[in-house]
Amino acid sequence: MHFLYILYSKKTDRYYIGETSDIRNRLKQHQQHHFKYNFTEKAEDWELKLQFETTNREEALYLEKFIKRMKSKILISKVIQNLSLLSDILNKKQPWFPRCLGAGGTTFKNPLQLKRVFLFPYFSHSYLMM
Repeated sequence: MHFLYILYSKKTDRYYIGETSDIRNRLKQHQQHHFKYNFTEKAEDWELKLQFETTNREEALYLEKFIKRMKSKILISKVIQNLSLLSDILNKKQPWFPRCLGAGGTTFKNPLQLKRVFLFPYFSHSYLMM
């Protein structure tokens, strides 16, 4: 059993996305600044906004990386409101391709092209418009 979690700080108005097998201990570590020079060290008021159980660490890491790569507060707030979006993302998961190599050998010079091709089809704009 593994978890994806999202923390929120009112002080910084920022979200933190992470994964763990022990959600209570990890939240305590963040609040006590156990991790030196970490993003969560910037605030003391982190609150748990979401915890999503996954079957294994690989799935939790996949979701964590997916959300972080999107770099969108809108996406994060939609995920918090509707947990089924995370299941949808996992169900549409495909193997990662080399960083700048697309299907059929297409080479992308700009990593943003890769993001559009491989991430946006899995998370359509309809989710962002809900």
